[in-house]
Amino acid sequence: MVDAAKNIKQIRKESEVNVSVITEERKRIEREIQQARNKINEHLDKIQDQMSKELLEVTNKTKKKSSDLNVVINEMERSIEKQQSKIDKVKKDAIDLQCFLSMKSTEAELNKIDKTINTIIDDGEVGILSISFNLDPAMENLALNANSFGHVTVEIKPFLSKSIEEISLDLQKTINTQVKQTEGCCLLDNEMLVFSDFLKDRVTVLSDNGELDFQIPINSSLHGLTVIDSQTIAVSPGGSAPHVINVVDIKDKSIKKTIPVHSEVDDRDEHTVTCCDLKGTVLWTFNDTKVLQRPWGITVDKDGNIYVVDWKDKLVVISADGKRHKQLLSAKDGLKSPTTLFYHNHTNQLLVANEKNNALLYKVV
Repeated sequence: MVDAAKNIKQIRKESEVNVSVITEERKRIEREIQQARNKINEHLDKIQDQMSKELLEVTNKTKKKSSDLNVVINEMERSIEKQQSKIDKVKKDAIDLQCFLSMKSTEAELNKIDKTINTIIDDGEVGILSISFNLDPAMENLALNANSFGHVTVEIKPFLSKSIEEISLDLQKTINTQVKQTEGCCLLDNEMLVFSDFLKDRVTVLSDNGELDFQIPINSSLHGLTVIDSQTIAVSPGGSAPHVINVVDIKDKSIKKTIPVHSEVDDRDEHTVTCCDLKGTVLWTFNDTKVLQRPWGITVDKDGNIYVVDWKDKLVVISADGKRHKQLLSAKDGLKSPTTLFYHNHTNQLLVANEKNNALLYKVV
């Protein structure tokens, strides 16, 4: 009853703190949205200014060409008036020969003006100009397709979640796996224990009391295990071909499906734990060779804490943000070249397997 009352108070406190945190998160997100909008506005202002400059440049060039053309036209008009005045005078006062010579001179000048006019018409550089505008499809698509600044993701973390500083392990039992090179393990809802046998290319299944129940041959090299549902597991490929993921039905003791993959991925010698999102973007990397010399197996609990076994006889838990760590087990706790581990979300149990013949089942407390 005391524990229940304490938990109720803690839940109320965490709920109240959560409201305050969410309020601050909302303000932070709104600031990010405003910053994004400012960035977009700045970019739109910039490209609008560029377009306005381009339009102004076209207008100014048109004005200059028109002005230059007017100078030429005025000059031709004066020349025509001059020739007309000359013709009128010759007709009135000149003798036939003078009239003839004057007309020839005028004709030459008019031909010159005609050539200038034809040059202006045929040049292609001057004429009746018009300008038009075609909206860039990217801008149109922005207006049509951008229906949101982004997506709000809500993650629910259970009340009474533990930080890594509060985590400890309570040994429930030691298991004889009967496997000489264990590469993967998992714990099913019915408490059956499953181990991948790398040397014999098979999956070994033990009953909840640790006794051998059955074994399933796998027609390819195998490595790690993961649970799909209460009676189905997936077995990842090992070092040699064919590289396939085997989907195994534990109830029927059969392989339901094989999924070809390109190759085995193995970065153990990098001494790092890397966290990525679902798009493959690296969120953080834990790299401390004083803590992890040869990380071999990894699993995650319901609070997002990461458990890593190091082949150098260590089990380390890393916080969900990758900033803190704590060593939970060592050789004195029974670790001997551990290769794999598995956290069961519903039972809060942690199964840790050594390379040869031995595994340890803990309650996370």
